[in-house]
Amino acid sequence: APQGVEALLRSSSANNNAAAASDLGWELLVTSAGPEVPRTCFDAPGLPAWSRGAFFISGPALFEQGGFRFQGIFDGFGRSNRFELRGRQVCYTSRWLNTGAYKEAMAHNDLGRGVLFENTKPKRPACPLSHPMCNLMAPN
Repeated sequence: APQGVEALLRSSSANNNAAAASDLGWELLVTSAGPEVPRTCFDAPGLPAWSRGAFFISGPALFEQGGFRFQGIFDGFGRSNRFELRGRQVCYTSRWLNTGAYKEAMAHNDLGRGVLFENTKPKRPACPLSHPMCNLMAPN
C-alpha cells in the first residue's frame, strides 16, 4: 500500500482506539454472549394476563474463539434470541446461527475463514500461497 494510505490507516486506528477508551461502555458492544439457553420460563406477575406474543432479536454475539478475537462489531458469529410472552409468564430461548462459518470455526477451534470488516487480534494466518483467495471462498 502507498505510504500515505498506511499513515491514514494508522491514524484512523489510533483515533478509534482513543474513542473506545473515552466512550464508556464501548467495549460491551463486542462482548460475547454465554452459551445457548434452552427454553426457560419465568413468572412475571406484573404482565397483564392478555399479553401474548414472541419477540426475536438476532445479531453478532460471539467474538472470540481459539485464542483469536474479532475486532469488528459485525464480524462476530450470529445468535438468535426469542422472548415469548404467555399470559403472566416470559420464556427465553437462544441459539447460535448454524452457518457454515460457525460450524467450521467450532470444528477447528478458531475463527475460521471469511471476509471480515476488521482483522482479528492476533492477526489470522494468511491464506496459503496454494489458495490465495481462501477468505473469499469460505463457507457462508
